[in-house]
Amino acid sequence: MSAPLLSSHLTNLRASGLTDATIAAAGLYSADETALRALLGFGGCGAGLVFPYDGTYFRARIDRPGPDQKRYRAPAGKGNRLYLAGLRGSPEVLTDPSIPLYITEGEKKTLAACQAGYPTVGVAGVWSWKTKLHGRSLEIADLDRITWQRRRVILVFDSDAEQKPDVSWAEHQLAQTLLARGANVFVIRLPDQEDGTKQGWDDFLVRSGRESFGRLEMVSALGSGEEEAPEFLRVSDLQDAYIRAARSPAHRLKLGIDQDMDSQMRGVAEGEVLVVMGRSGVGKTAVLLNLIEHMSAGVHPTLMFSLEMQGVELFERLVSMSTGLGGREVEELARLDEGALAKTSLPMMGRWQQVVTVDRPCKLSRIDDLIGRAQRAGLWTEPLRIVAIDYLGMISPEGEGGKTYEIISKLAREIKRLAKKHRIRVLLLCQVSREGGSGGEPITMSMARDSGAIEESADHILGLWRPELYTYPGWGKHAYTEEQKAALQGVMIWKLLKHRNGPAPLTFEMRFETPSLAITRNPVKETVAA
Repeated sequence: MSAPLLSSHLTNLRASGLTDATIAAAGLYSADETALRALLGFGGCGAGLVFPYDGTYFRARIDRPGPDQKRYRAPAGKGNRLYLAGLRGSPEVLTDPSIPLYITEGEKKTLAACQAGYPTVGVAGVWSWKTKLHGRSLEIADLDRITWQRRRVILVFDSDAEQKPDVSWAEHQLAQTLLARGANVFVIRLPDQEDGTKQGWDDFLVRSGRESFGRLEMVSALGSGEEEAPEFLRVSDLQDAYIRAARSPAHRLKLGIDQDMDSQMRGVAEGEVLVVMGRSGVGKTAVLLNLIEHMSAGVHPTLMFSLEMQGVELFERLVSMSTGLGGREVEELARLDEGALAKTSLPMMGRWQQVVTVDRPCKLSRIDDLIGRAQRAGLWTEPLRIVAIDYLGMISPEGEGGKTYEIISKLAREIKRLAKKHRIRVLLLCQVSREGGSGGEPITMSMARDSGAIEESADHILGLWRPELYTYPGWGKHAYTEEQKAALQGVMIWKLLKHRNGPAPLTFEMRFETPSLAITRNPVKETVAA
């Protein structure tokens, strides 16, 4: 349990206009010299006022500053973090870009701004949105917790920001970083106090009030009134973006079904499209559901567009995947024992808690709109990572019709554009339809070319077939004896026809279990594969 606040600490907080409710909600407390030594790993600071960030990080305002006269300290080697305590009751703010977001320096100012009704995140210092790693200055990982694309962001630093070159440059660099992430960035300049001394946001709110703050001018960080991110990037900008992406735990989401395949592909990155191609009846939807379950891992926010299958049918398949029961058995369980079905499906629901489904027909413009709405709706506490579409051929064409090849080509190009625009990974099913073919016929890259501009628009292409379904072209007659078919039962071939990170094609033999729809790597290597 947190210690009570010392009177001197309480007086300091109230001078910033903080109420008892705000102080309690933020979990602020006083630590004596012994406790502070244990927290910081060093002593000589006296007592201190502790600002918890979460269960693993904090900063303290110390009573006895050292020779550098710095009042605030954090544990050594912990890097920098964003201060989000003022938003604990509104986590949707981080992922809803329709909500303007303010950024200021310091914990007290952050809490005062949130208390006044301005959704605000705090940086510990003007450069504390960066951290040091092996001698390099990199953006902190906490920035990735916020959806910046198309969000209005307002920077509010102390009134003397323009008079201090280092502060002014830090503000400029932060603005450029957020512009590069797709935000519309603005700056509000606080006036000095009447006697000419500087003031922070908390001081201004205490002296002048919320109404006066609302009358302050908001200036575009671009200086021209434009609201677009810069299009011109130097190699140093690309290097920073690369390092930031590489350090993010959600940078490359691995498929999670086969280690060899993950090692070759290195996962699907933000802005990339993975196309899964196969013929009708081969099990494409089952593959997509397995990919979603493994890639989202119950952690990464996912939006699935089930354009062919109704949501209730989708739920039945998910229960089958989880329990091994066939669809008929799942339906029987639902009719006879609702409680048993709920208990049976509970583990699956835990794994799929981050997945939201849309099961209505959609044009591509509608899909674009729904992705944006989902990101703004506060459905998740982290940014949307994965969008799955089942399947390309079910996306309604825009405007007048045209040749199938042209329609598919346009859709494929636009889906790639959406992946980059929304900074998501797209898993896209595509049905191959070739006269005389069967679900047992190998999928080739030429089929992707014949189906429109899929090859050029996709970053990764995975072809699927099941040898047991192979029939003689034009005959409709199985090509294998019953004994051979029995040996091939459950074999599914995954062929990586294209991927950004290495040589292709690569072939992987998988095991497709019916009726559970589970897919694993096939331990048997010697199998006829059509």
